[in-house]
Amino acid sequence: MTLTLKQWRRVKEISQAQMASILGVHVNTYQKWEEDPDKISIGMALQIAGIFGVTLDDIAFQRDD
Repeated sequence: MTLTLKQWRRVKEISQAQMASILGVHVNTYQKWEEDPDKISIGMALQIAGIFGVTLDDIAFQRDD
C-alpha cells in the first residue's frame, strides 16, 4: 500500500512533533517535508521508512495537495 508521509504518520499514530524528535530535526522542518517531500534527502527518507516499518516504495514522496 502506497501512502504519503502524512498518511503513514497518521496510520502509525505518530505526531509531527514525535517524528521530528525521532529524526532529530525541528518540527517545522518535518512539517515542510510533509508538504514538499522533494526536499527530503535519500538518507532521511530511508530513516523515515524504517520508523514506519515500510520500504521507500511504500511511501508516495509527492505533495499531499
